[in-house]
Amino acid sequence: MIKKISILVNGPGEMWGWARPINRELRKRDFHVSVHILPCQFSSGSEVVMAETMDFNEIHGCSNVFRTFQALGSSKTNCVLQLGGELLWGLLMKKAGKVPLLCYSYGYKKGMSYCDRVLTAYEEMAVPMRERGIHAEVVGDLVKNSMDLDEDTLAWEKDKTRKIVFLPGSRPGLRSMALPFLAATLKELKALSSDLEFRTLLPSFIEKEELDHWGAMGMNPTTLRNREFLGSADLVIAPPGTNNLEIMHSHAPALVVIPFSFLKSIPVSGALSLLERFPLGGEAMKVTILRRSERKAGFVSWPNRIAKKEIQKEIRGDITPKGLAMIIRKYLKDTAKLDRSRLEAISISSRSQGDGAYRIVELLEGMI
Repeated sequence: MIKKISILVNGPGEMWGWARPINRELRKRDFHVSVHILPCQFSSGSEVVMAETMDFNEIHGCSNVFRTFQALGSSKTNCVLQLGGELLWGLLMKKAGKVPLLCYSYGYKKGMSYCDRVLTAYEEMAVPMRERGIHAEVVGDLVKNSMDLDEDTLAWEKDKTRKIVFLPGSRPGLRSMALPFLAATLKELKALSSDLEFRTLLPSFIEKEELDHWGAMGMNPTTLRNREFLGSADLVIAPPGTNNLEIMHSHAPALVVIPFSFLKSIPVSGALSLLERFPLGGEAMKVTILRRSERKAGFVSWPNRIAKKEIQKEIRGDITPKGLAMIIRKYLKDTAKLDRSRLEAISISSRSQGDGAYRIVELLEGMI
């Protein structure tokens, strides 16, 4: 009998960082793997392109809500693994097909109590779920597994320059805002120092036209990536997201940056997503609310949330390119702080032990 697994994803981080290593392990064991891309405000629009590089047996989506409802309700599968998105979709498949539902998540979601198993990456992520009555099992960080699949050859020149990596993120809207901001930051950095070498790491699925545009702006872009290259940087600049864990597993120091000028492009859920659609002032009200909430929010970087302290420096506010350049230059001079950040990254990364993808697939096999 062919063993069929349906994987549900909703965004680029889940597709590249989670679904990729899971699919690799499933395909080793001759599973028939279908991936369903859920309609979601956090999607980048590139999920199908990404999926096409990953050897899934079937790719579904991204469709509107009605078509997604139809497709999930009629799909034939032996088990559902939800990686991101509203659990409503996974619960629909579970009920329609009378099959087990497993959920892998970094945080609590409504509906987890109806899942057959809830899986997460770290003990620190499991605790808040358990406090809500969810039996969360720690299996390891799939992002760590995903990085093991990156085999590109990329290396720095062996010299005494300070090496900086820009990671602008996977969502086109945020990248379009990040490009002029980072280009201006780089110009200010070059005015402050002549001993810098830099690269911009863009998603592997980016279109050539956008890659060329980053090049024309002087950002030295590449889509090649490996753990050693990222880890040998003196500093990595990134927005919040899954890439913060990628940086941590590379043991690189990082600045996690949220310029408030970017807030209008940040995807939101719930009532805020409805508010921003108002034709008169909706977007402005969203930005105002986000400004207030960001100032009161705790850590946004997952490594910091796991460690419960700032191992990746977070910068939030009305930041200018010149201001960011000055912060970067000051941080690069503090070698003791950079070394301490590396050691703390190594410590937190080591808390994800074992092969998460292998353990999840073992659980899947035991349930069908």
